[in-house]
Amino acid sequence: MFDCSQQVRYWQEDRNTIDTNAENYGEVLTKIKSLCIDGDNLDFLQKFLDLAENKYQRQIEIDLNYLIAS
Repeated sequence: MFDCSQQVRYWQEDRNTIDTNAENYGEVLTKIKSLCIDGDNLDFLQKFLDLAENKYQRQIEIDLNYLIAS
C-alpha cells in the first residue's frame, strides 16, 4: 500500500511539473511566434506542446485514476 501511495504522489508531482512547464513553454512560444517573419515554420514547437498537454497529461490522469480507484 505504501508503494502505491508513493507512486500516486510521484505521478501527481509529474502532472504538476508538466502543467507548469507547459504553461511556461506556451508563454515563450507565443513570444517566439510574435517575432516570426514570413516563411518561418514553427509547427514543430506547437506539436511538442500539444504532445505534452494531450498525450502525457492524459496518460498521467488515466494512471492516477486507476491507482486511486484501486
